[in-house]
Amino acid sequence: MPPCYTCCSIIGLLLALLGVLVKSQQYDDVNHVNVSQQCQQDLNETLLSPNISKDALYALDAFGKPGSGILVGDLVWLGSYQECQDLEQFHYCLLDLSINVSDIPIPLPPGMKKSLPVRWGTCFPRSCNEDDVFTGITQVADKLHIKFNITPGVVQHVQCSDPTNMWSDGVFVFTVILCCILGSLMLSGYALDVFIRESSENIPLTNPSHNNDRQVSTGSTEETPLLKIEKDSKYLKSLPSQFLLCFAFNRNLSKLLDTKQNERSILCLNGIRVISMSWVILGHVFAVILSTQSIDNVLTFTTIIKRFGFQAVLNAPFSVDTFFLLSGLLVTMGCLKRLEKNNGRLPWFWFYFHRYWRLTPCLCFIILITMSQQHLGEGPVWFPMMKNMVSHCQKYWWTTILYINNFYPTRFDEQCVGVTWYLSNDMQFFIISPIFIILLYKFKKLGIASMILTCLVSFSITIGLIVRNDFDIASSAGGIAGGATGRGNLGGSNFTTTVYQKPYCRISVYLVGMGLGLLLHQHRKIRMPKALAVLGWLFATMLAMLVVYGLYPAVSEGTSLSKTGNALYGALARCTWGIAVSWVIFACYFGYGGPINQFLSWKGWVPLSRLTYTAYLIHLPIVYQFYQAHDVPWHLDLIDYCYYFVAIAGLTYSVAVLFSLAVEYPFANMEKLFLPGSLQRGDPKKDDDTKQDNV
Repeated sequence: MPPCYTCCSIIGLLLALLGVLVKSQQYDDVNHVNVSQQCQQDLNETLLSPNISKDALYALDAFGKPGSGILVGDLVWLGSYQECQDLEQFHYCLLDLSINVSDIPIPLPPGMKKSLPVRWGTCFPRSCNEDDVFTGITQVADKLHIKFNITPGVVQHVQCSDPTNMWSDGVFVFTVILCCILGSLMLSGYALDVFIRESSENIPLTNPSHNNDRQVSTGSTEETPLLKIEKDSKYLKSLPSQFLLCFAFNRNLSKLLDTKQNERSILCLNGIRVISMSWVILGHVFAVILSTQSIDNVLTFTTIIKRFGFQAVLNAPFSVDTFFLLSGLLVTMGCLKRLEKNNGRLPWFWFYFHRYWRLTPCLCFIILITMSQQHLGEGPVWFPMMKNMVSHCQKYWWTTILYINNFYPTRFDEQCVGVTWYLSNDMQFFIISPIFIILLYKFKKLGIASMILTCLVSFSITIGLIVRNDFDIASSAGGIAGGATGRGNLGGSNFTTTVYQKPYCRISVYLVGMGLGLLLHQHRKIRMPKALAVLGWLFATMLAMLVVYGLYPAVSEGTSLSKTGNALYGALARCTWGIAVSWVIFACYFGYGGPINQFLSWKGWVPLSRLTYTAYLIHLPIVYQFYQAHDVPWHLDLIDYCYYFVAIAGLTYSVAVLFSLAVEYPFANMEKLFLPGSLQRGDPKKDDDTKQDNV
């Protein structure tokens, strides 16, 4: 028997030992078509030929083969992607199989299901499309002496890797051109700024009191104008010059790195933002690798999930609730301050316009990056994921920039950019926030009562959805399995789509933030006994531990909570987390934070906190790039996971710097070019503590 047949017959031998049975299932007619004439001819001349060629031998060698560790979850047989793709007449195709192992003659290990998902990498002639592979795999299996019947019930899905010419993709070309334009504007703005600085050195100062007007503004807030150099200079009077200076990367970088904060700033928010963003990345580093379905020790790794310390990773979705809290806090403080200053009036059009302008340019840019990312890598599992992402963005990009993608598309895993469900929720909360703010300003008690009532309604809706769909919160891995990857099908429905991303299930923690904003706005100082402050810290710690580690008994034992437990935890956990974080902010603001306040208020957090929004948008494409463009299955342990997290977090913030300098800061500066003059007056530094940006 030829060596290639011997090698590939190992597949049949191992599967025969496992007693593989065919799983019957109905499939669409498209999957039952005959192999195309050209594909059949190429199969007969290569893989099925008695006189096998050298290229066909390499193609057979590139087929995935089972290795050791099947009983601990090594069901990912990717083969050699690059070996196959290097062959001119062949391309790599990944098959998702569902194999019934109910009749295996040996005891199955705990956690191994009777129907196992197997990923099998194959190498077929390029003339064979995915339908051809779906049908023709039986012929190849017979020729390779694989002693089991591969029928449509076993083959669930086929995805062939056929890289397209990136320069024929209009979106990719547009994105490249846009990046070049942004880079040119940054350099042009820098050159103009240098020219103005050098010119100003030769202009005598006739009035020393004007000296401050000749200095570069390095204010610590995003409200600080950047166009203060030589106000009377002829170079700044023209709109093109002002436009170019908006992109001057040296000015924007100076502003980004400035650590000065005014005395009324809530300094601890900087540390809270950075830690929460790191927690988001930590959760997605774990969730995305699960979504690749290419872990060769998945059953071994599940034992790590049951460890007490790992609950902090599983419950990383609570980090998002921290940002909801901060958003409610800042918008309330800012609006109440302005309402008092302007006798109860606010320019509501600009209130909404500023928010949309603040968020949308970066969001549009990340949509372009997502649609272009398919050309930036390749690998066995790269194209299946990228094909879905591009398809979803082509269909639903408009729902993302309208901030309604948490309602449409109707499935969470069909959204264009997965993390933007948070932005949609936050925008929707922002839109209705004036209702509560005006009530708080004019009828404080009524405003507080309306927020409490809204929280109760939110709790009731969440409880009703969880009970009706019989969601098992513990089996959703604290929300991350379904929350982050969109694969959590619990109780016959999707937990993420039904509960996790819906505003009426998430608004409670936003309202907690609004309540905290009212409290901080009304009181400059609050005195309390030290014993009471200690009790507050103990109570807040208990609440936070209860939320993060409360599911540990059920997760570790593989059991489920009762219906009552599921409903109460699912409805109250996020609000409870918000209360715990609110105490941290309250105590730090009024001087009861001690070393915790010193840590969270460290100046080193300030630049990183300004990168939170762009880091949030860019981190998931970076995670995808890292995990999906990989030729071999992942073998994970905790040490590997820690390395991956540190590397991805560092790269995320590095790219976020460029993202902010190229898009976020320039568009924030441009807003001031058409903002009415009456809205630009005042000392922006004094408004730092009330800015409305939450991430």
